[in-house]
Amino acid sequence: MNARSDRPSGFLVVNAFLNSSKFNEIYSRLGESARSMGISLDVYSNAELFLDEAVGLAAEKYDFCLFWDKDIRLASRLEESGLRLFNPSRGIENCDSKIKTADMLFPKRIPMPETIPLPFTYDNVGYTDTSFLEQVRERLSLPFVIKEERGSFGAQVYLANTMEEAVSILEGIGGRPALAQRFVSECRGRDIRINMVGRKCIAAMERYNEKDFRANISGGGKASPCSPTQAELDLAAGVMELMELDFAGVDILRSKDGPLLCEVNSNPHFRSIEECTGANAADAIMKYISENI
Repeated sequence: MNARSDRPSGFLVVNAFLNSSKFNEIYSRLGESARSMGISLDVYSNAELFLDEAVGLAAEKYDFCLFWDKDIRLASRLEESGLRLFNPSRGIENCDSKIKTADMLFPKRIPMPETIPLPFTYDNVGYTDTSFLEQVRERLSLPFVIKEERGSFGAQVYLANTMEEAVSILEGIGGRPALAQRFVSECRGRDIRINMVGRKCIAAMERYNEKDFRANISGGGKASPCSPTQAELDLAAGVMELMELDFAGVDILRSKDGPLLCEVNSNPHFRSIEECTGANAADAIMKYISENI
């Protein structure tokens, strides 16, 4: 704890170049929750901390960092300076890359749709030969999902119903890393989002979209509160432990073969789940931090 005060002192890291009411509302809610619990929480952007001197000063001044960004290099440097980060840099990095998520969790027998990372190409070259897609089709069958390695709100997730569509999707992606995934047809437009803090579920909702294969609320989906099964809770808790996360939004598909992990979000937008369930995610996160610094 900060030697100059018995009041826990931390700072929230946000992205300097991402400015919208949706994000600002989250930052404001976290600040309100911190104040209500007697926690001092300043706010810095990653652009204010990119120099080594700023990192060193932060490490001397604060007890912890609530890292609400994906600037992995900065997160790692803050940890190297001795600060406790919520979430840790390794967890954020593994969530940010859907390829790393699959590579890390599949060997640990975490159930998920069969996933194939696509061959690497260069940004300025793209996929000049897409014949490898035939092997993807043979393994996954049509339709199959194509996901860019990084992306949010379902915007970088595509469904290839035909080989022509698959080629067109890759042309649009260009040289950005991507993966292909088996399409779980019975879960079309449906999933459940479990908001986890520590190893506990603080809220869960079922998302559904009758007009899209993606369930994202930002894409027109709707939501209703749900009670996860024990198998779904165990899956979410296992993912949290393996990925070394303090809090996350865990997306699960309710397939005919049981729950399958869809994605993990290290800094989930919690407004929708709060509106749906009434749970206060900001309070849960700040309470967890106060108990673990």
